[in-house]
Amino acid sequence: MPEASHRGAAENRSCGDQIDVALLLGSDDQIGQATFQGDSCAICTAAASILCGLLLGHSRAAALRLLDEADHAIQHGNTDAPDLLGDLAAFIELKAAPARRKCALLPVSAFRQALSSRLRSPRPAGSR
Repeated sequence: MPEASHRGAAENRSCGDQIDVALLLGSDDQIGQATFQGDSCAICTAAASILCGLLLGHSRAAALRLLDEADHAIQHGNTDAPDLLGDLAAFIELKAAPARRKCALLPVSAFRQALSSRLRSPRPAGSR
């Protein structure tokens, strides 16, 4: 996404998974677009794809809360907010496969980094 206002990246040096994410936030601080690309396993790719959909329409603060909840749920195998996580809640089952948790958490880390970055001024709400 060339017009991204925020970008992030994460890499798992153990397995070689690598992911780049891009967000477009408007002047209202709402996420209008979310994309990813990378070379990663099926778990990482699926988590990134689900997160792209989940983050749309959220403010930066709400998106960070969602990412915190996703991180907690995947790390600890439980959540108090399954509705917030949508399909991402399926990754709670990775509690039984600790080595694969890193795969699902890689896009969480990349999106968190993106939300902490600033490439350029946001576009006015509703503009293209």
